[in-house]
Amino acid sequence: MDCNRALSTLEQGHNLVPSARLRSARFLALNATKADLSRIQRIREAEHNSWVQKALDRAVKRIEVCDSTAVVAEVSEEEETHFGSHFYEDLYVKATEETSAMFLHELGPLVGCLEVDANSEIDCYTCSNTRASVSRIKSFLKVIDMLRLASTAPTIVDFDLTDVVVRVSEEESRRYLFASGMMSELEDGHQIPVDCIRHFSDKTGMGLTLARREPVLCSGAPDLIALALGNALRNAIEAVYAVQDDIYGGIVLNWGATDVDSWVVVLDEGCGLPAGFNRLMEPGISTKPKGQINFGMGLTIAQRALHSINGTIKLTPQAEGGVSCEMRWPQRSRLK
Repeated sequence: MDCNRALSTLEQGHNLVPSARLRSARFLALNATKADLSRIQRIREAEHNSWVQKALDRAVKRIEVCDSTAVVAEVSEEEETHFGSHFYEDLYVKATEETSAMFLHELGPLVGCLEVDANSEIDCYTCSNTRASVSRIKSFLKVIDMLRLASTAPTIVDFDLTDVVVRVSEEESRRYLFASGMMSELEDGHQIPVDCIRHFSDKTGMGLTLARREPVLCSGAPDLIALALGNALRNAIEAVYAVQDDIYGGIVLNWGATDVDSWVVVLDEGCGLPAGFNRLMEPGISTKPKGQINFGMGLTIAQRALHSINGTIKLTPQAEGGVSCEMRWPQRSRLK
């Protein structure tokens, strides 16, 4: 492949499968020169796949830091490392998506068959250890599916961030109340309170506060942001509960948008971060007690979801105790 062929491939737009466009964009990220700049910028304006966007952005940046006659060999070692690290990071996320999808496709039906057979062949299956083990496997498959979704290249749209934060807060409040047995659901649903956030605070003693209710318009992938926020808020609730005091601390959610980026911050007064907390983004790393159904994937999923929209997630221990979890991603205008 050469630059002209890569550009021609991308100029065919969405007639080609995403993997072919992504392969061409990544080639340009490492090999494009100033002569290719105008074509790359035109292609970038029309591109909706965030992975292809990121690769084209790196191609533009690479050209800007080089002289007009620059070639790959003239890029500094530091710059080459920078572009290469992004390339392999995107490649890793793409591999995660494809592997997760294949894993779910093959294993999901087998677990379903296992559950049906066990139910018919094992006496008292509903109270057996086998059922508990099958349930754990199904929970793990749900986590893998979330990881797949978080690794999927999204389409960037404009949306109201407040709607997403309120919806996720309601869902996580309801989830915790059901899981802890503090709330049950009737078939007609009438028992579920309209304001689950207030009901959560009243029932648990944890204050869950939303800093605003007015609309905050921004751009991004709302489903991925909701996925990341859900995992962050779940961690905050569990951290506050883990303090085991007579009076629980609180959780505050704040969010906003500027011309540059959008952000959500989850502040909790929980048990704080352990030593080596910088590894908590790695798959399988967890601080929760053994024996709980936990796979150490929550922050990994949040990080993958934000990575897909060029965003970041940052954990910061607070001096007074607790953790600040800050999520940021660029506005649409900064992605062009």
